[in-house]
Amino acid sequence: MKENNDFKWFIHLSFLSVEQCNDLVKKVKGEDSWVQGGTYNPQEEEPTKVNLSHHRDCNEIYLLPELNSNIKNDYSWLVDKLNTIVKITNDRVWKFDIERNQGDFRTIEYQKGDHFNWHSGTDAGILSLNKITCLIQISDPKDFDGGDLHFAFSNEKEDFFKCPYKQGYLFMFPSFTNHMVTPLKSGERFIMRETYIGEPLR
Repeated sequence: MKENNDFKWFIHLSFLSVEQCNDLVKKVKGEDSWVQGGTYNPQEEEPTKVNLSHHRDCNEIYLLPELNSNIKNDYSWLVDKLNTIVKITNDRVWKFDIERNQGDFRTIEYQKGDHFNWHSGTDAGILSLNKITCLIQISDPKDFDGGDLHFAFSNEKEDFFKCPYKQGYLFMFPSFTNHMVTPLKSGERFIMRETYIGEPLR
């Protein structure tokens, strides 16, 4: 756990077993409706996703039928499990005003050269509702090289913390935290992502 003046910038803990992760990787690989990952223009009141490969390059797939009618497997049990641990953690640690998850639970795939430059999950408009971002590492770290998750706790991007990798780990952090994924050097890396939202911070 990384702390700054007692503020907990992120929390990581064991969330899924190796067997569960391997099964999830197999299932998401078998899904058909992958799309290129994009970013949002926060200047729009209802931001639209645009592909900006110089900033973010990856593939992703939405895993809930509300957003993807072509999904083959049921991932709702995982969302329920995540909802529970996020509520417990938020009540104990951050005490943010959380209303619900964003409802766009997804898997992100990084292949060789894929990356996500420095960014935070909050901005103007609808992005101001983002409170907690969750990432689940489902790939075995032996299956890829690179793709490191870095957090910056100040405006100095050189002052960053490299997250430890372990299959089945859940990373939770305030969505306003600057973070990035370095270019993947080889292999492929799968993570799952969800964001929890509430009224903008005051």
